[in-house]
This record gives sequence, structure tokens and C-alpha cells, in this order.
Amino acid sequence: MLDISTKEHPFRARSNALRSVEKLQPPDFEWVARNAKSGIGSVYTAGMYQIRAATPADASVITHHRRRMFVDAGRQNNRVLDVMAEHFKPWVETRLADGRYIGWLTTADGAVVAGAGLIVLDWPPHPLDPRQDKRGYLLNVYVEPEHRRKKLASQLIDHALAEARKQKIRVIALHSTDAGKPLYESNGFRSTNEMFYVEPVEG
Repeated sequence: MLDISTKEHPFRARSNALRSVEKLQPPDFEWVARNAKSGIGSVYTAGMYQIRAATPADASVITHHRRRMFVDAGRQNNRVLDVMAEHFKPWVETRLADGRYIGWLTTADGAVVAGAGLIVLDWPPHPLDPRQDKRGYLLNVYVEPEHRRKKLASQLIDHALAEARKQKIRVIALHSTDAGKPLYESNGFRSTNEMFYVEPVEG
């Protein structure tokens, strides 16, 4: 488990490396109309890549990212992931629609090549954030293999941290593979002492 507290690890904004695009053409215009005032519907460009907000219409590609993320981390691409994907797609679609899941997708020539999401958890006040009853959770950070090592994940993480800061959330947690830890540590995250107890899952 990794987390970030803005007291020890200030947000590393790279927004100056991104420029706004005036016209937004996402796949779900109704969603954008509802969220325009919040700024969630903004689109940014960096070189050949664009970062845009995820909408309910993106539930399938986010589900694909989530599945591939686990496979790349070493899990077998088996029935367990089939069941997970079957239940995750409607879960994320619903939460994208009502704002409980905030996602960003990176595109190149109109194709989605990377993504990340942020959810806000109900959380008791903690010494890292003694006045706040919420905690952010960063999830589904995934970059297609042919587009890796181009700082796309870091740019998506910046968007998530900026959104958390806007909501005055100082602690953002995530789970990382050993291979992914250098990425998150370079963005201000640090390891914690969290432990898990997990009941066996039937395959």
C-alpha cells in the first residue's frame, strides 16, 4: 500500500506542461453537460496525446484496463478475472454517471491508450489528515504497452492529485506492484504498513 500526504509530499503539479483545448468532443455529451461547471470535462494535450475525462460510455475500456493491469501484474487471465470484469463494468458505469468515480483517459489519434481513476472513500479522521473524513484512492492506472515510458501515467496521476487537492483531500492511497513503486514514489507516494486478510476466491 502506498499513500501520499500533502504535508510531507506536496502535489507535484505538471499542469504547466499541459494546455487546454477549447472544444471538447467526448463520447457522452449529456454527461459533459452535467459536469461542465465542475471542470471535470476539460481536455488537455501534451504532444501527440490528449487527456480527457472518462464518461459512462468508457466503462468497457476502463474494464479492459483493469483486467490487463492484473494480468500484467502476474495474475492468470482466467475465470476469476471474467467474473471481476462482469461485475466491474456496471459498477464503474454507474459511478462515472453519478460522480463517485472520476476517471481520466489518454488518447492518441482518437484511440484510448492509458487511463486512471480516483474514488473518494468515507474515512475516519487520521493523524495524517485530522480534520478530514474522506480519503482518496487512486486505481486503474494503466498504459498500453506500446505507449509506456512516455510519462503518460505520471500525467494521469497529476490529474488525480489535482482533483483530490480541489476536494481538500490530503491523503490518497493506492496499491502497487513492486515494478510500479518507482513510478508512484517519483510522484510523492510512500509505502505504509497496511496489511490484508483476504478470504479465498473460488476460481
